[in-house]
Amino acid sequence: MIVVPHVVSASEATQPGCREKLQIGDDEFVFLYVFDASSLVERKNPHCLVDAFEAAFSDHDRVRLVLKVSNADKDPEFSGYLDALVERDARCVVLRQTMETDELAGLVRAS
Repeated sequence: MIVVPHVVSASEATQPGCREKLQIGDDEFVFLYVFDASSLVERKNPHCLVDAFEAAFSDHDRVRLVLKVSNADKDPEFSGYLDALVERDARCVVLRQTMETDELAGLVRAS
């Protein structure tokens, strides 16, 4: 059996405060999905993830869905979908910026 480790280890995070920056409470459970939109969005299927998240949890549940997406700007239709998602569901956070390794590790740890 071959084990492929995660690209980023949460233990590598050196910068605390990621939850505070994203305005996520300590009592909220965070689901994190990291993907690159330049690799077939249909294969990554964030639409299904969002549908499942919204079906599984009510507005009263203390949960967040964080989508860390690269290259969303290369697909205007998908980028518009992300904008609409954030507008309709305040529990969803979309991060489009490039992150350094320690920032991404902090995001993983915050999740």
